[in-house]
Amino acid sequence: MTNSVSGIKAFMKAVANAKPWLKDPLAVRKKWDEEEYNLADHGSGQDLCFAIMWDDGVVVPHPPIKRSLEITKAALEKAGHKGSFRIPPLLICAHLVVVVDWKPIKHRLLGDVTVRSCVFNCACLLT
Repeated sequence: MTNSVSGIKAFMKAVANAKPWLKDPLAVRKKWDEEEYNLADHGSGQDLCFAIMWDDGVVVPHPPIKRSLEITKAALEKAGHKGSFRIPPLLICAHLVVVVDWKPIKHRLLGDVTVRSCVFNCACLLT
């Protein structure tokens, strides 16, 4: 879409201001909110949590993708975001910014159910 954060912001703001819900009833009715963009309710970006899912147990990313995730994690931790493998419930509310390694749960099952559902729905359409 763009090569800068300001370009992404301009694009997303233009899309939201076009009121797509007037043309598509399934689109979420959400006007652009500068305070939300600036994360006013989240300490202006100080109360964030980053989760990195290294793979979903089914598909493993190519080495360049994995390397970029490792670089991103290192940059977040270098910027002061603390890393942790588990977040105790008390820390979630303690306004800490953390970087966690996300472990997927039952992704293969989710994929199987999704495929079966699609096959069933397609078969119903053909009859």
